[in-house]
Amino acid sequence: MGKKLFIGLPGLATDVMTFANELKFHTNLYNLSENRELSPKTFLSMVSNFLYQRRFGPYFIEPVIAGLDPKTDEPFIASTDLIGCPMVTDDFVVAGTCWNSFTVCVRLSTSQTCAQKSCLNAYLNLY
Repeated sequence: MGKKLFIGLPGLATDVMTFANELKFHTNLYNLSENRELSPKTFLSMVSNFLYQRRFGPYFIEPVIAGLDPKTDEPFIASTDLIGCPMVTDDFVVAGTCWNSFTVCVRLSTSQTCAQKSCLNAYLNLY
């Protein structure tokens, strides 16, 4: 979507193509009208609003947004569900059919405390 802004769209192929074209159009329109790069937080709001507008006939996609802030180069990663509910995190995001990788991501994540890791491991071992 930009030099420092990326989106992954796991989901139904036709919805992915339609949604990607809509995002390209609105991203280019934003860049032309504002004369600046789109920040990841603004892009997340745009994606979330587009998905929420179609909540009664949703696109079957789960967008993952990653990027660097154009001013501060601060990393940003977030995802949304199919009706646009955003989830911003500092460590990792799992979407689509990658739910099997969730435990691997949790174990490789170093930002969690020992208490959080042990509670999550106990939860995962129950199921």
